[in-house]
Amino acid sequence: MKRILLATVIACFFACHVHVVQAQEILFQETFGRLNSPEGQWADLDVSQLDHPSGWDFDRVHAGPQCLVVEEGGSFTLPAIPQMMGNASIYISVFPWQDDDFTPCKLSVSEGEVEKTDVGVAVSIAAEIALYDVTPASRITFTATHAVKVEQVVVRYGAPGSACGFEVSAESGQYIEPMEVQITPKGYAYGQDYTADHIILVYTTDGTEPTPFSPRYDGPIAVDTTTTLRVGCISPYGTMVKRDYTYLYPVVVSNIAEMRALPDETFVRMPLDDVLVTYSEITAGKGGDWYQYLYMRDATGAMGYEGYGNLPLHTGDVLNGSVVINSNSTGDLWYMTNQYTSFDSLVTDYREPEPIWVESVSELLDSCWLCQLVTLSGVTVSEGYACRDGASILLDKVSTMRTLFPTGNVPDDPEAEYDITGIVQPVYGGGFQLMAIGYPVLTGISGTLAGAAATPVAYYTTDGRRVSRPERGIYLVRYSDGAVRKVFRK
Repeated sequence: MKRILLATVIACFFACHVHVVQAQEILFQETFGRLNSPEGQWADLDVSQLDHPSGWDFDRVHAGPQCLVVEEGGSFTLPAIPQMMGNASIYISVFPWQDDDFTPCKLSVSEGEVEKTDVGVAVSIAAEIALYDVTPASRITFTATHAVKVEQVVVRYGAPGSACGFEVSAESGQYIEPMEVQITPKGYAYGQDYTADHIILVYTTDGTEPTPFSPRYDGPIAVDTTTTLRVGCISPYGTMVKRDYTYLYPVVVSNIAEMRALPDETFVRMPLDDVLVTYSEITAGKGGDWYQYLYMRDATGAMGYEGYGNLPLHTGDVLNGSVVINSNSTGDLWYMTNQYTSFDSLVTDYREPEPIWVESVSELLDSCWLCQLVTLSGVTVSEGYACRDGASILLDKVSTMRTLFPTGNVPDDPEAEYDITGIVQPVYGGGFQLMAIGYPVLTGISGTLAGAAATPVAYYTTDGRRVSRPERGIYLVRYSDGAVRKVFRK
């Protein structure tokens, strides 16, 4: 079969963070385009002609030709802006009313801070000023030091060219210990670093997208379960850079059966309670790297490992303790991250694996047998398949495994029956096969009988249990010369 490279599955768990830069968002815009007065003159202000007619405060303010005229010492205060939170910016297009007085006007905010209080007055240059730490309750006031006309006011997130960045102390990945995630702001503009003053960090852990109204970062964030941390970095002008970080913690199960019931590609912590290694083999893989086949079972089921590496486990090892593993797309093979699991104290005993005796090929075509050590009884072999009662299962003929038959997997007698011991494996693309881990045992009337000098060395029930004193019934008997026969004891 084509082996599944399980290590590649792990990449699915290490999701790359998503980088999103918030586009400019207009929070408030007033054009004064519907105001009308004779050129060079002002008229009484009719607030109904404003784009936003309510919520203003005016002092010595008039209507000009498509503009607002503010007398010397006069002022206007914008309506409250419910969408405004954190940092933003205000864009004001302001010019002298009649004379060429370019003295800056003044800007103030009732709650929060402005980058600067001077609003430049010029012939063709508008002023863009940052608003720091404002809220929906903040009121922005413009005060004229001399008579000016105002042609537009825009409050928005994300002034052109403004941005920011941040760093986190833990990247996306798999973790097994509780940790505290720290976020550090970092400012930059046009490729150059600048002070991180006034940068605001917000975040969510409930799956929602961060907004300026999300909780603010004010210290390390405790993480001890699978969490997606979504961070928003708000620049001094309100631009938000967003990234996601996914921290995976293992799902705790009690045994192999519970692990197999989990969705594919699950990060798992599992105790080992008298778990028996039924087969372990390390072979030379492609490129000379060591490739390992490893299978084990507990009282509830079996699982396997295939991959490049060298886990220090051997056939017959009895394991107790716990491991942190990743199941792969079969749900039964797994990848173990050695950085999380030490094998030094896992092996507590040795016990010879006893295969489960199976007389039906049809049984092995069910996933419940996947990764189990079995002996398939009384089968014929044809074109690389073990056959019995009209059903067949593929025999693994990978060169690293033992050759089933000296003559190239073709039996001398097509009618001969064999007992084949091996591991039930998944086949790439679907289905199952039997990986033989020993030479087939010829059985039946044409089989090779144990020699006269051979003596019984072990007795097994048909379900693979070893017994010391066989009673009445059918048993598998292993002889001193290696032969295995079925015996009926009366």
